[in-house]
Amino acid sequence: MRQKLTNKLNKYIEYDPNAKGYRYIVDGEGKSSVTTVIGTYKNTKAFEARKRNKCLDALKTILLKENKPLDEINSLIEQAKKDGEELEKYEMTIGSDLHEFIELYLKGKKLIFSTKEPLKTMQHKFVEWWDKQKFIVKELEFPMYSSKYDRAGCLDIIVTKEKWNGELALMDFKTSVDFFSDQPVQLFTYKNFLEESTDLKIQRVAIVNIPKDKGKPISLMPLSLKYEKRYFKAFTSAMYLEKIDKFFNEQKKKFKKENKKNV
Repeated sequence: MRQKLTNKLNKYIEYDPNAKGYRYIVDGEGKSSVTTVIGTYKNTKAFEARKRNKCLDALKTILLKENKPLDEINSLIEQAKKDGEELEKYEMTIGSDLHEFIELYLKGKKLIFSTKEPLKTMQHKFVEWWDKQKFIVKELEFPMYSSKYDRAGCLDIIVTKEKWNGELALMDFKTSVDFFSDQPVQLFTYKNFLEESTDLKIQRVAIVNIPKDKGKPISLMPLSLKYEKRYFKAFTSAMYLEKIDKFFNEQKKKFKKENKKNV
C-alpha cells in the first residue's frame, strides 16, 4: 500500500512496496533502501548463482557418465534452471503476500485465508500466535528516511504491552528457514533511523520467524540492545563497501578508456 508522510526533519517520504523503480521517494528523489545495501554485501546473488551452477555442472557430469545423450542433458539442465528460478520467485512472493496479509489483519480487515500452501498454513499460524500475544500496535509498516545516511527503510511493526509501562518494541516478521545475522543488522539500522527521524524511542527489539514448515512453530528471538552498536557498524561498513565499489568502477572505467580495450 502506497504511503506518504513528512518526518520531524521535514522530509517528505513516499513509499510504494510494489513500485517497479525506487520504492522510496524522498522530496521527489528516489532513494536506495537499507535492505539493498545490506543484501549486496551480506549474501550476494553472485555467490548464490555460482553455487546453483556448480550443482547443475555436477548433475551434468553424472548424466554424461551414465551415457545420456548430450542434447537431452542440456535440455534437462535448462529446464532445471527455469524451474529453480520460478521457485525462487514464488518464495519471494510468499513473503510479500504474508506481509500484506499481516498488515491488513492487524488493521482489522476481514480476510479470507489463502487456499494455497504454504501460505495458508503461515497465515493460520500467525493469527493463532498473534492473538495469544496481547500486543498493542503503535506503528505498522512505517516508512523512514535517514538524512545522515541517505537511505530509506520500512519497519514492519512497533508494539507495546500493558505490563511494559510504555516501553516500545520494534519487531520484524521473517519467513526464512532460520535466523540470520543480516536480520539484526537491518533491525538495529531501522531503530537508528526511527530515532533520528521521529520522537519515538525503542527499548526492545525482536525478530519473529514465521516458518513455511507446517510442523515448525512461530518463534520470537529478542535482540539485546547492548549489541546495537556492533550490528549498526555492519550497516555502515556495507555503506563503505558500496562507496568502494563506486570508486573502483570509476577507476576501472578510466583505465579502460585510457587503454582503449577491455581487460
